[in-house]
Amino acid sequence: MAKALTSEVIKLKNVRGSFLRLWVPKAFQEGQTARYEGTFLLDPSNAEHAAMIATIKAEAVKLIKAKWGEKPAGLKLCFGLANDDPTKAKYDGYKDMFYLTTANTTKPTVVNGQKQAVNEGQKGAPYSGCYVNTNPTLWTQDNKFGKAIRGNLRIVQFAADGPAFSGSGPVNADDEFEAIGDAPGSGAGVTASDDFDL
Repeated sequence: MAKALTSEVIKLKNVRGSFLRLWVPKAFQEGQTARYEGTFLLDPSNAEHAAMIATIKAEAVKLIKAKWGEKPAGLKLCFGLANDDPTKAKYDGYKDMFYLTTANTTKPTVVNGQKQAVNEGQKGAPYSGCYVNTNPTLWTQDNKFGKAIRGNLRIVQFAADGPAFSGSGPVNADDEFEAIGDAPGSGAGVTASDDFDL
């Protein structure tokens, strides 16, 4: 398998999270490695988001040039305008948005606004529909599945509430259960203090 190249870290702020699978990985096909996932929506009409979109595209161009010299035929991209993809355009909140899909087989660091680690459903935990800060990278795929630019999910910080895409907001664990201790294996490889400012 050809060696993958990885981009610089791309800092995205106040983007909307969608299809967030941050705590429990899932495999969607038999034989596939379970992975964590997150799609992030940016508004091209927002100046700050437009600058971030430009950075995503620029990092992708650097990878394409370094890996293949020019854009290969049939290259798949993990980002684009939702309106150009009939599958994505139908999703709640995607109309007129730019999307970036990311995944990782390694559990991402997930923190609240104070950079404290949080579990799913806790106060300040990201959920699909809220606004987040996230620092992904892009990488080159060149294998039996084809050539592609993929997004690498590394770390996610809750930034602000937003309407939940599922039609219901997150359930607060403090309201539902008594504490029984931390889940085993809850450590993560990325330190929040290195990636986010308060």
